[in-house]
Amino acid sequence: MNTYVLLLSAMLLGPTLATGRHRTAPSCPQSGLRIPPPGMDEQRPGPRSEFPRPPRAPSSLRGVKAIVRVLVDSTGRAVSDSTLACGVSDPEYVAELARSVNALDYVPGSIGKRIKAAYAYFVFNL
Repeated sequence: MNTYVLLLSAMLLGPTLATGRHRTAPSCPQSGLRIPPPGMDEQRPGPRSEFPRPPRAPSSLRGVKAIVRVLVDSTGRAVSDSTLACGVSDPEYVAELARSVNALDYVPGSIGKRIKAAYAYFVFNL
C-alpha cells in the first residue's frame, strides 16, 4: 500500500509569470526541488476539495519521495505547462502525477487581500 504526504506550499509570483507560458518545459534542478518557506501574510493555494490518492506507483518506485510543483493562476486553475515533478525517474508515472494535480480545482494564493498566481507543492512518499 502506498503512503503519501500532501504538503502545500506556495511562492507568490509577479505578474510576468502569472500566465504560466514557458518557452521550454521546466526541468528539475540538479540539487532537487526545494519548497520555499511561506511569506508573511501569504495564503497558499490549495485544492478546493479533498485531494485524491496519488496514482498507484509501480513497484520500482516504492520508497521514493516525489515532489510535484504546479502553478495555480489567480482563478484557481492549474497552469498545466508549469507542472514539474522531481524525484521520479519513470516518465509515464511523472505524467500521471502531473495529470492528477492539473485536474484539481484550487483556491488561489494571495498576499493579504490581493489574489496572486502561486506555486502549490505536493510531496508524495511512494
